[in-house]
Amino acid sequence: MRKIPRDLVGLRVALELLFFFLGSSLAGAALLVGVGLVLGPRSLQPVVPSRVVDIVPLLMTIIYMRCRGITWHATEAVKSDLRRVISVSLLASIFAALLYAVIFSSVSGEYTIGRSSRSVELLRHHSGYDYREGINAFVLLLPVPILEEMIFRGGAMSALKRTVRRGTAVLLSAMLFAVAHLEPDQMTGAFLVGLLSGTAFLAAGRLLPSILVHVAWNATLMLWTLKDPLFPGLARIDHASIQWVALPAAIGVLISTRLLYHLAWAPDASCREPPPNS
Repeated sequence: MRKIPRDLVGLRVALELLFFFLGSSLAGAALLVGVGLVLGPRSLQPVVPSRVVDIVPLLMTIIYMRCRGITWHATEAVKSDLRRVISVSLLASIFAALLYAVIFSSVSGEYTIGRSSRSVELLRHHSGYDYREGINAFVLLLPVPILEEMIFRGGAMSALKRTVRRGTAVLLSAMLFAVAHLEPDQMTGAFLVGLLSGTAFLAAGRLLPSILVHVAWNATLMLWTLKDPLFPGLARIDHASIQWVALPAAIGVLISTRLLYHLAWAPDASCREPPPNS
């Protein structure tokens, strides 16, 4: 068998994880549809909330990584102050999610970003699985960000960093993360959060900041689209009022992402050459 060139090993590992995740997702969707067709469209409704189903291919990919010996944690020392990276990356994620929500709402005229994709609606129709918002919100805020960051930053990006430049690794891992979402209307947001979480991972050398970035992004969009009486103002946002959110959000994105970029690409003090002796 022809040996894979060393500079392509990282890309092969990243693509391997992507294809395994996509295959697991499609297999799970086919299984749901099959069960729904055999047992009836409401057979799974009492026990299977929609976002819980999303965890299954993520867990299968984590198990696959374990079996293949692909690690999902950083093996390098922290390059920047962890608390500073976390605070700056959280601000960048919140402001970027707000700006993304404003632009999406202005263009589409609706405020249901990520609430229910076409594939989710299709599976709901054929399999009848439940779409309980409380459980789904919990899943989107904790298990999904943690597992996705373990796969796409801890696994794929770490492999890419060993064979390509750091900036290229961030970009490629964000592109793979966007492709993994399959839905065209979700790919832009996934790519943006992939860039932010990848930069945070690069700045800190560990997964915690990238996970928090992902959680903050999901939470911000969830609050933006919430139609609950506890937040009546969010349900009455119109095109005239959201413009007041755009300017501060844009300024916040510019400042926070610039700081995060500096933390990620600033030279490591421990690697600097000592000054010459006078």
